[in-house]
Amino acid sequence: MANEMQKTTPFGMRDKVGYMFGDFANDFTFILSSSFLMKFYTDVMGVSAGSMNAARIVYAAPEEPGEAADPHYSRWMNGLGLSETRILPHYQFIREHILDGQRMEDIALADSRKRHFLALPDGSYLMCSDGHEALYGKAWYFADGTLEEINEDEDVLPLR
Repeated sequence: MANEMQKTTPFGMRDKVGYMFGDFANDFTFILSSSFLMKFYTDVMGVSAGSMNAARIVYAAPEEPGEAADPHYSRWMNGLGLSETRILPHYQFIREHILDGQRMEDIALADSRKRHFLALPDGSYLMCSDGHEALYGKAWYFADGTLEEINEDEDVLPLR
């Protein structure tokens, strides 16, 4: 018996179709969970990595050592042009952060002498619809070297 060959069936079309449906189910589960997470991260947690790029002119605050002191570092660049409102996201994290011996808030105040912008903590967002813009949640307005809190957590502020 040990010398007898075991009979195996070839891997046929039926097996391939079965594997195909299994792979499809796996991919569908991944896509569904990824879509849910994307919605959760943007709408519930307020992750705003792309929000600053929606403006016509983007404020690119220095982030890496040496950038704050570099006179050639470009803090203003072209964005997508979906909004006129410039945004500094994740404000609750960078507010007291020290970069090149300066507080990030002081760097932003100096930069606001050229162009004004809003600083938003996670959870606050800008809604653009039908040519109108509204700010939802807490925000600070940076302009001409000054800083002013302009909106509270649960408030809505029409901008345009």
